[in-house]
Amino acid sequence: MLIIIKGILNLTVSGGTDPGCKRKNNEDYYFLDNEERKLFIVADGMGGHEGGEKASKLAVETAEKFLTKEKFLQIINNNIDIKEAITEAIVVANKAILEESKINKKLKGMGCTLIIAIAEGNLFHIGHVGDVRAYVICKEKISLLTEDHTIVYELIKNKRLTVEESKKHPLKHVLSRAVGNKESVEVDYNQILIKPGDYLLLCSDGLTSMLEDNIIKDIIIKEKEPEKIKELLIEKAKEAGGKDNITIILAKIEDSDISNNSKISKEYYKDFKEVKYKTKLLSEPSSKSPWWKFW
Repeated sequence: MLIIIKGILNLTVSGGTDPGCKRKNNEDYYFLDNEERKLFIVADGMGGHEGGEKASKLAVETAEKFLTKEKFLQIINNNIDIKEAITEAIVVANKAILEESKINKKLKGMGCTLIIAIAEGNLFHIGHVGDVRAYVICKEKISLLTEDHTIVYELIKNKRLTVEESKKHPLKHVLSRAVGNKESVEVDYNQILIKPGDYLLLCSDGLTSMLEDNIIKDIIIKEKEPEKIKELLIEKAKEAGGKDNITIILAKIEDSDISNNSKISKEYYKDFKEVKYKTKLLSEPSSKSPWWKFW
C-alpha cells in the first residue's frame, strides 16, 4: 500500500551548471524552486551550438511556465494529479521546440533531454525523456530511478549487450527518445518515497559519463551538504575529462513537519520503498522517428 503523508517537506537544495573542459558553450539548462512549488527541472540540449542552447532553455522555461501557480492550485484541489501535470508539461515543451524549429530553419533538428521532479509530502514525482538521470541516495546506497532512453540501453535490456560492452559501444550516446524530435513524445514517470536524510540527485549525462555511481555516492555521503557536494561533483567530473556540459540539482531531505508530526512516519520510514509507473501521452503521431545523437 502506498501511503502519502501530506505536509511541508523541508529541503536543502543546490543547483549548478558548468560547460566542462571541452566546450565553450553550455547546452544544459536548469530551474529550481525550493520555496512554494518544490519544482526542479534539468534539460540537456542537442542540435549544435545555437540549437542545443535554444532547445534546453525553451524546454525548461515552457515546462516551468506550464507548471504555474494556477496549475499547482489544480493539483492541490485534486482537479489534476502531479503525474498528469508533469507529463503534460513535457508534451507542451516538445510542441514548443517543434514549432520554434519550423519558424527558424537554422534551428531545425534541435531537441533535448528533459527531467522534471516535484516534491509532494513524502513523495518525489519524476518524469523524464532521454538520458538525464535521477538518483536517490539512501542509507549509504545509491539507486538509479530512471532508465536511459538510448539505443545501447535498449540492447542491454534485451540482453543483446552487457553493461561492460556498452561502455565502448559506438552508439552509446545515441538517443532512442528525446524532446522535440517528433510530433509525439513518450514520458517515463516514477514516484519515489523519501525520508529525512535521503538525497535526490538530478543530473545531465555530463556528470554520469565521467563519474561512476559509487564515486557520486561516496562524495555525497562524505560531504553531507548539497552546496559543497555540487561543487565537488562538478570539479571531479572535470578532473575526469569534463567532455560534456555538467548540470546538477541536489536536494537533501531534512527533518520536517512530515516526519515529526506524522504518527506513522517513524515505523513507516524503517523500510525504503519505491513505486514506479510509466505513462505515455501522445499528440499527433509522426511518420518519422529519427535517431538522435547527443554530443
